[in-house]
Amino acid sequence: MFRQPKPATALRSTRLCVLAALMVVGLSSAGTLADEADRRHIYVTWPPVEPDKCIAAWLIKTYVETNAVFKFVPGGTSVTNGIPFDIPGSKYIRNQRRSASEAVINIHDIQDPKALALGQLARKLELGFWHMTFTEKEQPLADKLLELWKSKSEPEQVLRQSFQLIDEWSPD
Repeated sequence: MFRQPKPATALRSTRLCVLAALMVVGLSSAGTLADEADRRHIYVTWPPVEPDKCIAAWLIKTYVETNAVFKFVPGGTSVTNGIPFDIPGSKYIRNQRRSASEAVINIHDIQDPKALALGQLARKLELGFWHMTFTEKEQPLADKLLELWKSKSEPEQVLRQSFQLIDEWSPD
C-alpha cells in the first residue's frame, strides 16, 4: 500500500534533489570556468613584435590584466586557446584609424597620462611612419623600440625588453 510522505519529508527530499542537481551542474561548470579563467590570461598573437604591439601588450599587462601572458604562434595560425591580440579577429587590433595601443586605451577607457602618451607614440609609429616626428621625450623610446623590432631576437625576449624600456620611460 502506498503512503503519502509527510509534507516535511517530501520538502526535504525535494531540496536534497535540487541541491544534488546544483552540485552536479556546479562541478561540471567549475572546470569550464577555470578553463575560461586560464584562457582569459593568455593573449595570443603572431610575430613580428612591432613597437605598437609592444606598447599595447604593456598597456594590457599594466592597466587591464596584470596576470596577462603573451604567447606567439606562427603567422596565419588561428587562435583556439586564449584571446586574439593584434591579429585579425581581435578587438585589440590596428586599423586605418587607430593603433592596437589606442584600441586597448579606448576599449578599457584608460585615462592615465603615461598610457595616453604611449598611445600617441604608438599612433606615430604605426600610422604615421611616412611622417615620423617625435618629441624630445618620445624619440629615445621610439628609437629603442624600432631597434628591438628590427632585431632577430625571439618574440618573447623582444616583448620582455620592450616592457622594461616602457616601464622606465616617462613622458614628463
